[in-house]
Amino acid sequence: MKPVIAPLFALAVLLSCRNNTIKPPSFFILPKADSKNKPRDFYYNYNFIVDTNNHIYYYQIDYFRQCGFHDDWDTIPKFLGLNPCDIIEIPSNNIENFLRINMLNKKFKMTYVAYAADTVYSPGLAEILSLFKDSTNGVSYTTRKITDEETVVLAYKKADKMYWADEIKWDSTKILFQATIEKRWNENAENELKREMDKRWNEEPAKELRRAIEKEMKSNRKR
Repeated sequence: MKPVIAPLFALAVLLSCRNNTIKPPSFFILPKADSKNKPRDFYYNYNFIVDTNNHIYYYQIDYFRQCGFHDDWDTIPKFLGLNPCDIIEIPSNNIENFLRINMLNKKFKMTYVAYAADTVYSPGLAEILSLFKDSTNGVSYTTRKITDEETVVLAYKKADKMYWADEIKWDSTKILFQATIEKRWNENAENELKREMDKRWNEEPAKELRRAIEKEMKSNRKR
């Protein structure tokens, strides 16, 4: 899901006249999510957040795609266990060097850009996306709305407050916790076992065994 870019043409013309160079547009509109265009995963190896003040933050995780059921993963992000110290504000005057040191030199560059607002004005983000779109950098990226966990952890970082995840009243309808995942894995496993048992119970060997048992029971009742 790539961002829809809406440039201000008057501003672009003014800049090009002054500098005789074409700069990437700095206005971005986050596409609206719908049932056909929802993220299957909410976090990748490299994650960028653009806050409501258009500051840009960055953190990275060890990402792998989960296998199994995905019903809730289509709409609810998994709880990461993110901490304020994991998030770094990217210096606006050193964006390219920061990216080249921290991610552009890596092999796998799956990336999310999260917006805190639906509309963003950010020259820094324009520079980042320009680097992402350069095919020589090999970046695969998409965009999404900021998650509840990112919002809370980022707020604690900005306020420089002590953060304890266990003390936060999380909304379980917006975050998928490990206990819920394990419970549903067990439910899925039980349902799969029941389906397999029902299948075998209706197969011919099982039917013959049932007929033999029923015959024996009838014979015993007649004695």
